[in-house]
Amino acid sequence: MGRGFKICKGYDNKGINLPKRQTENSAAYDIESAEEIVVPSLFNDIVNGVNKTDFKPTLIKTGIKAYFEADETLLIFNRSSRSNQEKPCSCKQCWGY
Repeated sequence: MGRGFKICKGYDNKGINLPKRQTENSAAYDIESAEEIVVPSLFNDIVNGVNKTDFKPTLIKTGIKAYFEADETLLIFNRSSRSNQEKPCSCKQCWGY
């Protein structure tokens, strides 16, 4: 069967970019959202005292489907460089200052 990605029905003309490796030695594929979305900050909710039972997952539509071998899996993570770009909050509790 192999491994790869296809654009889902309904996303044909939406400018979807199939995931790709940025360099020959990349360990993973870069995948992007099909639409602009803001994911609520879990850290800010904790600092502001939001009850953890009120936390809800955020669905991020990609407009793609993946296929792979039976002994493989697909894991999606936030960009590894994302944590270097901004702090989730500026409180002393989170950053220790």
